[in-house]
Amino acid sequence: MIIKKFKLTTIRTRIILLFIIVAIFQIAVTAVFAVTQLKPHITNTYIRHQSQMSKALFWQLINEKSKMENYSVNIIGDSEIQDFFHQANKRSKEEYTPGMTTNLRNRILSYTENDNMIKAIYLVDNNNLVYSNYMNRAVVNFINNKIDVAASQKGRPVWDTDYNGKDVIMYRAVNNTTTDLTKKVGAIFMVIDLKIFTDTLNRFSLDTNQKYVLLSKDERMKVGDLEALQVLGTSEEEFLYHNEEYLKNYNDNKDWAIFAWVNKSAVYRPVYVILRILLIEIMALMILTIGLIIFLSGRITKPIADISRAMRQMGKGNIGINIPVTSNDEFGGLAETMNRMSKRIEELVVKIKEDQRNLRSLELKAMQYQINPHFLYNTLDSVHMFARKNNDIQSSELVIALSNFFRISLNHGHEFIKLADEVQHAVYYLEIQNIRFRKEFEWKVLVEEGLENLSVLKFILQPLVENSLTHGIRNVTYKGRIWLKIYKNDSKIVFEIKDNGIGILPDRLEELRKSIEEEDKETDLNKGGFGMRNVHQRLKIFYGDEAGLHIDSEWEEGTTISFQIHYDMCISYNE
Repeated sequence: MIIKKFKLTTIRTRIILLFIIVAIFQIAVTAVFAVTQLKPHITNTYIRHQSQMSKALFWQLINEKSKMENYSVNIIGDSEIQDFFHQANKRSKEEYTPGMTTNLRNRILSYTENDNMIKAIYLVDNNNLVYSNYMNRAVVNFINNKIDVAASQKGRPVWDTDYNGKDVIMYRAVNNTTTDLTKKVGAIFMVIDLKIFTDTLNRFSLDTNQKYVLLSKDERMKVGDLEALQVLGTSEEEFLYHNEEYLKNYNDNKDWAIFAWVNKSAVYRPVYVILRILLIEIMALMILTIGLIIFLSGRITKPIADISRAMRQMGKGNIGINIPVTSNDEFGGLAETMNRMSKRIEELVVKIKEDQRNLRSLELKAMQYQINPHFLYNTLDSVHMFARKNNDIQSSELVIALSNFFRISLNHGHEFIKLADEVQHAVYYLEIQNIRFRKEFEWKVLVEEGLENLSVLKFILQPLVENSLTHGIRNVTYKGRIWLKIYKNDSKIVFEIKDNGIGILPDRLEELRKSIEEEDKETDLNKGGFGMRNVHQRLKIFYGDEAGLHIDSEWEEGTTISFQIHYDMCISYNE
């Protein structure tokens, strides 16, 4: 019973199903948008903010680093400490007596009191004897292990966290600052509270998911999640750590580098919140709309049923059916449209029957045209044989040229022709006319090599050659000449037909240029331009406005007609 009630053949169930599909589609589009657009946007924004914070943090850490290194420089340059190193280096290990003078102790103490992050300062002479105001055995052991490292750096500071996890030790060699700056007199080790860096790192974290690692280039100083260093060295902005995806940012200078990274799930949390809200709103809207559709569908289906019955009658052939219009709403308008459509269909049926009769007549004429060319070839061949039999060579040549001329003209009904055949078609015409006018003119054809097999529009050269002959050199008293030149210029093929005829007067030339642009104007054939207009219009239709004819002429000097076709529009001809 339920299946029958909600079967998909009813309009109501189809509308409900359609809306459910639309709602699901909207949900899918929203989800895809969130994944493909919103998530990358938030990711890029977060990376940009992280980069800015990372740069500011790195600048702050470098300031702290520079401050401590400056303290060490001040200590090294202190005259009392330099004197201490000179005196200590004069004694041997056997003369070593632990402790320092009260003045020196107070001097060192003043540096530690100046910054509470400095826990202790240790001095080491060239005999590797250690002096301090606060002697610690663990520190002394560390110094004994690192004294060679300090000496190898030649005065450059070294930061090292390989101590107790709470402090960082900065150490460097001490050179003579009074007489010989290159002479090593000892080393200084400063025990610094690691909070100077960890507190700064925590202060700059965007949230609890933000992590940092501070690393020196020699990897002696490491602050942060040291386990993550195994994957942080990669150049990608994203990496996988403990089966979770992270976004990474990197800043460095010649000494230190800082890595900042955050869990991607924390970055995408706002996206998921927005997506859940949108889904709830769409679901609520879908439920409300389905209720309205169930209520309104009953009022909609009756007019549709009437229209459906009328259309079935039309399908059975009752085209003249008229649907009663019972309302002024969309369904009434639809009924009126159906009535107009029915009347229009009835008119089209009558017209189609008439067109079919005309088409049959055209097909019969086309069959006649297919017979006529064969009759023409056979007739011309008979005339040719008759002329040769009677030794009429000139008539024989004329018939052969005329036969070839018509054969190319027909071209099996094709609209396009091989360029070589189009040129030969014009040559056959010239041969016929040369026999007719007793060789009163001559011609020369120049076609650039490689263009012969291109496909071009048929009947674009012979009308122009005919124009040069008829209106250019027909009435001159000297030997007429026609030049046909075809060549490639950059991406275009250029066609030029030039004669040394009488030329065209300026007023007539301007009139001719305007005439070939007028599509429907009737032209007196005796004035010329009819064939040129035909070629001009066909060139523009098939190759674009730029392919139209260009006419240049000087009175009593001759005329040049040219046009250009893009090479890419002249594909190789395939018969």
